[in-house]
Amino acid sequence: PRAKLRRQPPDASSAPTSARHATMAAPGERKLSLSAELRGHEQDVRSVAASPAGEVVTASRDASIRVWRRETDGARYELTRTLVGHSHYVGAVATLGPTGQVVSGSNDKHVIVWDDEAGTPSRILEGHTEVVACVASTDGGDIVSGSWDKTVRVWREGGAGASEVLTGHAQAVWAVLPLPDGAGIASASGDRTIRIWRGGVCAATLSGHADVVRALALVPGIGLVSASNDGTLRLWSLDGGALLTIHASDSFVYSVATLPGGELAACGEDRTLRIFSAADGTCLQVIAHPAPVWAVATLPNGDVVTGCADGVARVFTAEPSRRADADTIATFEQTVAAQQIPATEIPGQVGGVDVAALPDESALSVPGTKEGQHNIVR
Repeated sequence: PRAKLRRQPPDASSAPTSARHATMAAPGERKLSLSAELRGHEQDVRSVAASPAGEVVTASRDASIRVWRRETDGARYELTRTLVGHSHYVGAVATLGPTGQVVSGSNDKHVIVWDDEAGTPSRILEGHTEVVACVASTDGGDIVSGSWDKTVRVWREGGAGASEVLTGHAQAVWAVLPLPDGAGIASASGDRTIRIWRGGVCAATLSGHADVVRALALVPGIGLVSASNDGTLRLWSLDGGALLTIHASDSFVYSVATLPGGELAACGEDRTLRIFSAADGTCLQVIAHPAPVWAVATLPNGDVVTGCADGVARVFTAEPSRRADADTIATFEQTVAAQQIPATEIPGQVGGVDVAALPDESALSVPGTKEGQHNIVR
């Protein structure tokens, strides 16, 4: 295997080196602030979702799912239940239709539909032969899942009915997105494409990303947005037309969500949550985190929840009454500052390596000379 040295985000928009810069927003914009930290998971929070009632659902590498309810004071959340039943990492979670029933996907290759009252599996859906990387639900109550086995599966009636397998992707399926009004299903893959499925067949293939496509989200009035390891967000019409490309990061972008005002929330390896205008791609706000941010979702009240590699889910709000107290915010900013890599490198060097002297990416096409060799490129 070869390792590529990825560039860090530009100084002006990167994770901060001081606590006072933990949140940056464009002048005049309604700024998100920390509302609550949801602590309890023992490993990375890999996926987050919201129920119609406003509960936060978090899934983790610790093989558990946790459901959180906001307390009446507006700023704190209480853990209401922990769902345990997967035998491996839980990397995908969603809620099912208007009921809010939890659905999850795991490295154990299973999709589980949960009995919320009992806190136990209601149905275990088997069929995928590799990691289940994503789950979603349609307005009609069907479950859609995508897997490293390169397939999309549609489980009718919440898993109680027959299932349908959609094949065509050449690599792992990382994201699935039911389209509105029964217009089909979108899927995103490691093959760098997005496919639109209608009637069980591929009706369109969207190309443009230069690396793995990791996430999809609806953008009302426009179409959909995709996020990729190539560091970009791309806006598409529902008929497959390319509308806008946004350079979101110099690192992998893992997740994307749409805010009630139409803005885009994206997060990734660079340890930030970033808010962008869907109209022109302007970056409106940057919120640094202590570790890479795996997932982002929007709550019914307009708040935003993130899942982080430090095992903590965090809720951010633009509503003053739901903001965390000053001490909680200060502690969060200090934690962010403490996790930043000190800027002690000699200009032009990373880890003592002269970046200008490194070969470009074309060097990665040359076969290695021994097993396990690593090459660094600029």
